[in-house]
Amino acid sequence: MKLKGLAGIVLSVGLGLSAVNAKGASVTYEDVNIVEKADENTWKKFNGHEYRLTPSISNWVQAEQYAVSEGGHLVTINDAIENNWIRTNFQPSPDYRLFIGLYQQEPRTNEPVGGWEWISGQTSTFINWRSGEPNNVGNNEHWANIEGNNLGGTWNDIPLGGYGNGKGVVERNISIPFPSSLLVLGAGALAYAARRKKEY
Repeated sequence: MKLKGLAGIVLSVGLGLSAVNAKGASVTYEDVNIVEKADENTWKKFNGHEYRLTPSISNWVQAEQYAVSEGGHLVTINDAIENNWIRTNFQPSPDYRLFIGLYQQEPRTNEPVGGWEWISGQTSTFINWRSGEPNNVGNNEHWANIEGNNLGGTWNDIPLGGYGNGKGVVERNISIPFPSSLLVLGAGALAYAARRKKEY
């Protein structure tokens, strides 16, 4: 792994972690799998990512805008384990609905099942539609949510504002703090280089 230190020096360190590459693609944290309960307005960690709810009820686009402002996107769900973890941690009541990062990009063709994508750009193939969904009722259901726990955490296609109460689930990569020891190492390397330059 490479970290940029003082004065643009690149330092290579074997931390056993990984980060977001220059193109913004995420890499799995193989040795991180932390599950912790906390208040809904704090970040919760799971499988190398951080999650939280948007702070207020909004429509899908507003929820995504908030997620981007926090350095992430609305959640991309990769498997049933992640889907169930989200339900357990973020649905406070059986009828609570959660915006997820699945939506239909324009032009919307092959309704109702075609054109669904994850706003993060990831290519997860996991789906968990409720029976009979998506169905594009009213010809305006182009966004997705997790239904309440009373419906088993299945998904529904929804209009922009959704149906009833709910918030968005934000997901972002876990931030890797820059080790202070590397700052000291970088400063020492610069001082040594400056001293050697004066000698010549």
